[in-house]
Parts: sequence; C-alpha cells; structure tokens
Amino acid sequence: MKKFEQENAVNMSQALSQDILLLSNNQHTLNLKLSKIKRSLEKCNNLLRKANNDISSINKAVQDALDGLKTANWTLTEDNFEDLKNIPQIVLEKFLMILNISKDQILDYTNFSLLKNRMNAFQPMDLQESELDDMFLVYNSKDTFKRNKVSEIVVDWMSYALEYRLLKDKLADTKRFLPYLNEKIQNKLGKMSTLSQQKDMIERNMQDIKKYLDLDKNTTMVSTEASEMMRKASSLSEKNLESKALLKNDDFSDLRINTDQLYNDDFNARKSIEVPILYENENELKCCRLKYFCF
Repeated sequence: MKKFEQENAVNMSQALSQDILLLSNNQHTLNLKLSKIKRSLEKCNNLLRKANNDISSINKAVQDALDGLKTANWTLTEDNFEDLKNIPQIVLEKFLMILNISKDQILDYTNFSLLKNRMNAFQPMDLQESELDDMFLVYNSKDTFKRNKVSEIVVDWMSYALEYRLLKDKLADTKRFLPYLNEKIQNKLGKMSTLSQQKDMIERNMQDIKKYLDLDKNTTMVSTEASEMMRKASSLSEKNLESKALLKNDDFSDLRINTDQLYNDDFNARKSIEVPILYENENELKCCRLKYFCF
C-alpha cells in the first residue's frame, strides 16, 4: 500500500511538472501576443496624435483661408470695380461663373452691388466639382494672372475660396478617422487587459504548483527518513523478540502458526502431513501436525 502511495505521489509530481511546462509555454505565447498588441497600440496612439495635430493645423489653415477670403472681398470696392475689364479674360470668366453672374450683366460696370452681394453670399462648400476644376486652373497660375490691383484681388479671392473648401474637406476626412482610431485603441486595450489577466492567472497557478511540489518534496524527505528510522526500530525490536524467545524454554504457545494466513487456499482441505520428530531424552519417534511445533 505504501509503495502504491509512493508511486502515485511520483506520478502526481511528474504530471504537475508537465503542467508547469505547459503553463510556461502558454505564458510565453501570451507575452508574444501582448508585445504585438502593445506595438500595434503604440502605432494607433501615434496615428491618433498625428490626426489631432493635423486637425489643429488644418483648423488654423482654414481660419487663415477664411480671413484671406474676407480680406479680398472687402478690398474689392467700387473704386476699382471698373478695372475688372483689365484682368485676364479666363480669370474674369471663372470668377463670374462661380458667382452665377453673366458677363453681359457686368459689362456696363453698373452692377457693383450685384457683384458684392453675390460675393458676400458666396459659400465655398457649395462649389461643384467642375467649378473646383476651373478654380484650380487659376490657382495653379495665380502669380501669372496677377497683372494689376483688381486682378490680384480676384485671384486671391478665388485662391482663398479654393483653399478653404479643400481644407474643410480634409478636416472632415481627418475627423472621420478619429472614431475608427479610438475604437481600435479601446479594442486593443481590452485585449491587453484580458491577456494580462490570463497571464496573472497562469503565474498564480505556476506558483501554487511549485509550492505544492516543494512541500511534497520536503514531506517525502521527512517521510523517507521516518520510514528508515521505523525500519531500524522494527529490526531492533525483532531481534529483541528473538532473543527473548530463545531464552524462554518453558512456554512456546505464542509461536503457534496460523496457516490460513500463510496460504491462499483452504488449509482444511489439505491432508494432515505428519513429520517425525525425536523428543529430547526419548528413544522413539513421535509425530506432530504442521499446525503446531511440538516438543
């Protein structure tokens, strides 16, 4: 029974050692996953910071474009209205088309109020794609088209209007990117929290198993030492009993043998075996059953 318990304890220790190895492998895998998520999280945070910085820069640029647009609008007065005829025709055509004013309406140069009202009501966000393309033609060659004061005002007005529209579009696209980044960051933080909890649980399990193995090892050592002492004590006790038995010649009834315990089969079914014994100080042989030592 003791041998079985010892073997069972050894098997348990081996199984727990295998568990520690498996847990260690799982811990290594979790560390790799955590490192990967941390790198990805760092990238997302960098993108988020860049997006916020871009938004701040774009907002400033939008305000600058709006201020430039207002300045150009205020600069165009009735005093320089007549000079519109001196600006490049392609610029004048694009300018009037954006404001939805025909060239005939402006040729007599008496519709300054119409022009100013359209400029004041102008909304860059209402520009169509075709109108944006026309404004790009002017914007890309703006230095060439600035031939006089009024042409400079008109070209600047169109350029600031185009910049404002493009910057507002870029700002909207950048802001649309923020929820996606924030969602990615929150998901990665959630994964990191879950993996960290799993890692902590594995670490606790490994510590518990190691404590058990250390305790079992110490217990086994104590048990082994105790067993050795018990065997030595038992051996001495048996020797003492044998010595006492040798000295006791008058009573041997305590040495009766129970054959039912010595054999597995039924002793009663066996035939009695008689063994010839020569008594001390006797000339004839007597016999005795194996069940007793007879003298």
